[in-house]
Amino acid sequence: MLTSDGFTHMSPRIYPISMFPHELGHELYSGPHYNGGNGVVGEYFYAPSAGWGMMSFIHGASCALGWERYILDWTPEIRANGIPSDISAYANTNEDGYIFTLRDYITTGDAIRIRIPTRDSIYQYLWLENHQCKSVFDKNVHDSKFCEQPIEESKKGLVAYVEAYSHVKDTNWIDLFYHGNGVRWLHRGGNHDFSFDPTPNNYTSLCGGQGYHFHTKQPNPIGGQNVGEYIRHDFNNDGHIDYEGGAEHSENNSAKNEFNDVVQLDDRPETPQFITGSQMYFQRGDKVGISTNPCVMNIPKYNSSTYKMEDFYLNGISFEILEWNNNGDMRVRIKTDDVSVNKDTRWTGASIALTDITHDGRPDVDVEPSVCVTIDKSGTPNRHKNPANPNQTSSVVSDFITPTTLTCREGSYFRQKNSSTIVVQKQSTLVLEAGSVYEIDDNALLDIKESGTLHVKSGATLRIYGTGRIDIQNGGYICVEDGANILLSDSLSSINLHNGYLTGVNPNGSAEAGNCTSSDLTDYALTTPSNGMVREYTDDNYIQNITYRHTAYETGTTVTAGERVTTAKPYGKVIVENGANVIWDGDGDVRLEPGVEVKYGGRLEIR
Repeated sequence: MLTSDGFTHMSPRIYPISMFPHELGHELYSGPHYNGGNGVVGEYFYAPSAGWGMMSFIHGASCALGWERYILDWTPEIRANGIPSDISAYANTNEDGYIFTLRDYITTGDAIRIRIPTRDSIYQYLWLENHQCKSVFDKNVHDSKFCEQPIEESKKGLVAYVEAYSHVKDTNWIDLFYHGNGVRWLHRGGNHDFSFDPTPNNYTSLCGGQGYHFHTKQPNPIGGQNVGEYIRHDFNNDGHIDYEGGAEHSENNSAKNEFNDVVQLDDRPETPQFITGSQMYFQRGDKVGISTNPCVMNIPKYNSSTYKMEDFYLNGISFEILEWNNNGDMRVRIKTDDVSVNKDTRWTGASIALTDITHDGRPDVDVEPSVCVTIDKSGTPNRHKNPANPNQTSSVVSDFITPTTLTCREGSYFRQKNSSTIVVQKQSTLVLEAGSVYEIDDNALLDIKESGTLHVKSGATLRIYGTGRIDIQNGGYICVEDGANILLSDSLSSINLHNGYLTGVNPNGSAEAGNCTSSDLTDYALTTPSNGMVREYTDDNYIQNITYRHTAYETGTTVTAGERVTTAKPYGKVIVENGANVIWDGDGDVRLEPGVEVKYGGRLEIR
């Protein structure tokens, strides 16, 4: 190899052993800055503060990434234990998925690459590497100290990262240099919202620099950050987050990108572990998928003109460490259509998209029984200014957060299994576009809380079965466009419009306004082949002197049942006979007075 230029290293704060591969990467393939190198955010919004690769600079290990090996043709083909391991098609997998044996990455070159579904012709990949510290190039470049502070030896394990650069080897490498920050790491500790003490501290582990004491808040697998990243915020309280992004800034060595290392977290003492990447490895038995934290997600670009990120794409990619042998080899299972949401989770992000993941008519999101998914406003900044008032000076974190919109695109199929719950809250919006299908099974609930929105567009299909229901709560919004296909399959299937519900799309959310039907929504189901009803809660309901023998759904501002609860009806018991299925649903209280009897084999549900 010939080199035409050299450099002189003088700074005691930059480690020569990690600076050399950084500069060599620029020389070899016009390597772009990533891992937070030179303060570059490129076309994105967040930046890692730790990680591996030739651009690691002062953090992590000094090895080349699998992606770097591949485009440099050091690895002619992506393989794991001699088996091709490049999963680039949207192939459905059998129950066992793809199972590979991953040997030590540095000494064998083994890696796995999985294409992440994004927009057409846009390629991003999940890379998996097994790091067993068998080589000097796979150990922390700082050995046992960072800025004279002791650090733990990096653990062994599975490394996972998303790469958004090039899927072919014949790249015009000089172009890569102008597209920085195209690597984002999955951190075993997961993504969260963070708060921080307002006054920075002086930390010896930052070589005498300043940092903030951070506090872990809610889990946020899609829209949050992790301790291996620079945390975004308006730290100087000037009303905007300093941001110099876009491809034209990728080589800027002094960019004003307002973010901070995580040095002290919660009750842990000052430590350099967070900025050396020693806690990012996945361990024996770990599984990452659609309902875990972290989950596999593409890296959306950020548009500083519109103050908004592009889409996060939900996907069915999962990986699981099945075995970890004494020699360090791992057996890893990969699936690309693992769409079962089997744990409670919280989804946030300016824009989340669901597309046709499975390509065979199966659900693209399948929420398992008794599982709750909350579509929520993030607690992590995702824009650098408040578009409503860009010049406002405020330290309120919500000024820098675009509310969440989850859009079910054409061809997508979202299913809630029995007794599952989807909650839409805090200015978030669920949009069903033309050609999408959304199903709510028996006893499942789609709950639109105050300031949340359900938007069913023309051509979308919404089906509710059994006692499944949609509740539009006080202050919640519903927009149903003419031409929407709504099927309330059974007599107890229901769309419940609680007192104080609103028609339309929340103007403070991030979704576009729709052409909502101006007709009374309670009449809407009558124009479709439905057996259920759209129900309102306008009056108190007194239930007395009645025998239920079939199905019934009673609503009211309050519901009071008993033998003598009103003089407006003849006195008499309330009896639910064998085989009857009855629901009493009050906007406020449901009161049971003496005289209510449920026979053996009858069913009474109080909501």
